[in-house]
Amino acid sequence: MNAIRPEVNNKIFSWAIARKGLTPSDVVSIYPKFIEWQNGTAHATVKQLKDFSKRYYFPFGYFFLDSVPENAKPAIPFFRCADEYNTAEDINVNETVEILQERQEWLSDYFKENNADKNPVIGIYKNEKDMTTILQGICAYLELEDDWNLKLKTPEKTLAFLRDKFEERNIIATFNSVVNNNAHRAIPVKLCRGFCLVDDYAPFIFVNSADSKKAQIFTMLHELAHIFISFTSGFGDCGAEKLPDSRESLCDKIAAEILVPKNILLKYKASKSNAELSDFLKPTKLSY
Repeated sequence: MNAIRPEVNNKIFSWAIARKGLTPSDVVSIYPKFIEWQNGTAHATVKQLKDFSKRYYFPFGYFFLDSVPENAKPAIPFFRCADEYNTAEDINVNETVEILQERQEWLSDYFKENNADKNPVIGIYKNEKDMTTILQGICAYLELEDDWNLKLKTPEKTLAFLRDKFEERNIIATFNSVVNNNAHRAIPVKLCRGFCLVDDYAPFIFVNSADSKKAQIFTMLHELAHIFISFTSGFGDCGAEKLPDSRESLCDKIAAEILVPKNILLKYKASKSNAELSDFLKPTKLSY
């Protein structure tokens, strides 16, 4: 019995590999007749089409669309200098957001069904412009003293400390560097250091575990500030001076101040070099 070889929209082949940054020569080693499929002189079997769609992360049904689908933008705002849509890495970022949104929806519904209270800090400073007010509120919420960071000897201990603090307050912090534990689908730091999904019952924070430990600490605090101002978004490599949204810049400043209060920094700055301060205080950058 001959395998079924349906008529498909051949342009989907070109679209699928282009969004992963590949050329036909990159694909023919896996699918020897790929160029013939692409130009319509040969047709793939249903099994081959399903395998191809799975390999390049799109629904099988796309082969039967009349036109090529638009490449989706991230489901949430992302702030970064590397504005590289239509790449395999960006697909990975988008899918990670969608996976956590599904988990968040399930957990939020679970809390509601069990008559849980809303998290009281979600958006508590949504309309607050004064950084000091927000800063003091977050530190009080986490029960942090000015020198809290000095008491933790390594970045690993600082991360564990913050994660415990978050979990005690029903803020879910998750760490990963690939899509759904698929080692072949990396989430590059340049596109995603982390993101926050605000929800009244189950706020989620994602931290890219491929980043340095110091940077992960900063990301956790940056995204926590997002929860307090109720602003869902993510960020990758981008200097604070280039951030197009004032709320992103505000969250950067709050994270820096929580991690290294100005009075603590000034106390030790005179006696230590920047490198020594970085090891001692565990910031990702010195802001003062």
